Amino acid sequence: MSDGCLPDGTPQSLYFPDGHQHTGKFKGMAQILKEHGFANVDKLKAQVLFNQPDFMDVSSLLKILCLSRGF
Repeated sequence: MSDGCLPDGTPQSLYFPDGHQHTGKFKGMAQILKEHGFANVDKLKAQVLFNQPDFMDVSSLLKILCLSRGF
């Protein structure tokens, strides 16, 4: 999945950066929502993330590959 965008327009990596204990691994929805400014993320439903503007129009890599090959 490609990077997202924070509410202020700053790019948001969905993967932990170099030097982090989990470098290169997906951050997970809870961490991504925290970075978006949500509190009590452990009690929120996944739909909250999928309703964020930068996630609504993101195409999966599979979809992009299929479209590029005419499917």
